[in-house]
Amino acid sequence: PGWNEYSVGYHGDDGNIYYGDGSSGMPYGETFGSGDTVGCGISLIREKISVQGGPAVYSTRVRGAIFFTKNGRVMGRPARSQDE
Repeated sequence: PGWNEYSVGYHGDDGNIYYGDGSSGMPYGETFGSGDTVGCGISLIREKISVQGGPAVYSTRVRGAIFFTKNGRVMGRPARSQDE
């Protein structure tokens, strides 16, 4: 629910999003409750990155963004990977 390490949660009681810590929610979207449909999605992007050792050596890195919807509308700004 966003209170546990490595978790993200969008809470209906206050509309806040939590990143692995139950005491530091941040404003995210509207509150929600009975009768609302809430969804969760992830958008992943693969990037080609240069690795130490020369310009011809590459690796890939995947970055992601988690987003939540309420009744089909995206709420708030997507939650980005921790290193962004």
